[in-house]
Amino acid sequence: MRNLLRLGLFQICHLDRVPSAAAVNTSVQLAKAIGQGRKAGFVNALLRNAARDHASVPLPDPETAPDTHLAVAHALPRWLVRRWLKRFGFEETATLGAALTAQPPITVRTNTLRSTPGPLGEALARVASVAPSIYTPLAIRLTQVAAPPSTWPALLGGECQVQDEAAQLVGDLLNPQPGDTVLDACAGLGGKTGHLGQMMKNRGRLLAVDVIAKKLQRLDREMGRLGIECVETYPLDMENPDALDGLPRFDRILLDAPCSGLGVLRRNPDTKWRRTSKDLVRYRDRQERLLAALAPHLRPGGRLVYAVCSMEPEENQTVIDAFLNSHPDFVIDRATDGLTPPAAALMDERGTLATYPHRHGMDGFFMVALTRLR
Repeated sequence: MRNLLRLGLFQICHLDRVPSAAAVNTSVQLAKAIGQGRKAGFVNALLRNAARDHASVPLPDPETAPDTHLAVAHALPRWLVRRWLKRFGFEETATLGAALTAQPPITVRTNTLRSTPGPLGEALARVASVAPSIYTPLAIRLTQVAAPPSTWPALLGGECQVQDEAAQLVGDLLNPQPGDTVLDACAGLGGKTGHLGQMMKNRGRLLAVDVIAKKLQRLDREMGRLGIECVETYPLDMENPDALDGLPRFDRILLDAPCSGLGVLRRNPDTKWRRTSKDLVRYRDRQERLLAALAPHLRPGGRLVYAVCSMEPEENQTVIDAFLNSHPDFVIDRATDGLTPPAAALMDERGTLATYPHRHGMDGFFMVALTRLR
């Protein structure tokens, strides 16, 4: 019954194509259908009152309760709003909240082994409005999509892979070259693995590792769709240093670390209700362990990129500071050779790069390249 009322209230308060009377009537009929006919009158009365009164209910006062005001206005947990208010202030937190509740575009990355951005854009224009990215040359943004991605010939044919621009910048920053030996340490379903493989032009060795073997099975199928043949998959627990003993030294290592996911709330809105501030500490500790485990496997002069889809300091600058303090043979690599000028401009003076939905129209990511001196 509670969920039934929530559905009715959502239609009344947030949908503009469903008349309130229709929402009330449907909810009453649903109450009867689930065996709650005795409560149909209650449902009818509650929703009719809501339809009459909801427009006049004010938000909490932003002057006296800014955290509650923004939490209600943008459907965010108060603990997260309070953090952002301290970092960004009221106006920017409001803008960030609005960006996280807006529908994001679908962004794809051109698979250069099968196509180029021009012809791919022309093909995708048959099913959506397309626009190129200013941050990475292979990205195409799609809005007003008229058909589900699973029906796009270009996607079915392996000409592209769905991937947000911020995630694409991670591969650009790592910038693997043909012939390199590369490790994708937490490969998951292979979004970034595909990018690295095409950058390597199928020449070299790309090891994709994840603790969940079923993910790697799906990754193998995805690499087949993309025509990427240089990938080897291994189920390994990267937090267990003994499990890494047989690995070679790598020219490039990507650690797309497990994180809170608070930078991708516009695509995964349920995440905000499943996270607490304690999770940030838990993820930070795990990220520090993963970095420490991988460090010995980077050859001197090689590049290791640490990335998380989180905007929270515990998971970005704090992790890097701790790692550099305990690994004096590593420094931040400020090279921008794989980035376009607009993307390179996002890098701060220290050499870290962060993206924000409300500032850049991308998911919230943090990334930094590290190099080993000896």
